[in-house]
Amino acid sequence: MKIVIALDSSPVSENIIAEIARRPWPAGAVFHVIQVVDSMVVAQLLSYYPPRVKEKNQQARAFVQAAAGRLQARGLEAAAHLIEGDPRTSIADYARQWGADFIVVGSHGHGLVTRLLLGSVARSVLDHAHCSVEVVRAASRESDAEKSGPMKLLLATDGSEFSAAAIRSVLARPWPEGSEIKVVSVVDLIVPATDPWYAAGEVMERVHQESIKLSEEAVIQARQMLAGARLTVTAQVVSGSPKWQLIDEAKAWGADLVIVGSHGRRGITRLVLGSVSSTVALHAHCSVDVIRDRALLSK
Repeated sequence: MKIVIALDSSPVSENIIAEIARRPWPAGAVFHVIQVVDSMVVAQLLSYYPPRVKEKNQQARAFVQAAAGRLQARGLEAAAHLIEGDPRTSIADYARQWGADFIVVGSHGHGLVTRLLLGSVARSVLDHAHCSVEVVRAASRESDAEKSGPMKLLLATDGSEFSAAAIRSVLARPWPEGSEIKVVSVVDLIVPATDPWYAAGEVMERVHQESIKLSEEAVIQARQMLAGARLTVTAQVVSGSPKWQLIDEAKAWGADLVIVGSHGRRGITRLVLGSVSSTVALHAHCSVDVIRDRALLSK
């Protein structure tokens, strides 16, 4: 597994390294710790204070090297790289060129302006990455953030091949001993309709019952796929708006990580479930994995 870890010298980057360091990873996993030096900022600094550019680059290089060193100290293979460009595009471009399987990025930085900027960076990576993306938030174990311990994983499923890809991603990775996974399928109460009659009376009820059946089947399928995993598995079917219901369920259960496929099964899949995964990734209280299967996305 090849993982790109994108840092920005903010406190969120400390959370990212702590999160990576405390988890077990597949044998042979390789990490590239990168920081993108914003080319626009470099141009502005060069126009009035060239020495500052060299200083900023030295600081950034030292930061990513220290971060890579922390992972190496945990027995992980890690290298540090400093690149120049627009963070909103350069992270995904670097991952694509290297053939990465995962990109790990923070959700926000420090200060209002940085929070907006870093939020846009995370969203851009989610929108344009060719591979799976993890959006990391603050470690829940503040007392010893790098100490490995059981994790609570919330897996969203709608029974689609994209959800199956998310399950395969879970199965492909080791997890701390004692970890548990909760499978959740959401019955969407809002039925899209092209004509008013479609959302009325018996038709709407029939569609709702079919949605419940599909969600129940999705949960059964997920449990069967996870049967061989060394995880305690529970499952639940809930109703509501998928994006907000998943966020609420994760918070109520105290999840450490939400795992969701990038797309689903409905006719307007890429607009609807793409929106679900992005919303969950950017607004959940915990870290979120958005799983992409490149073979499926190429269809």
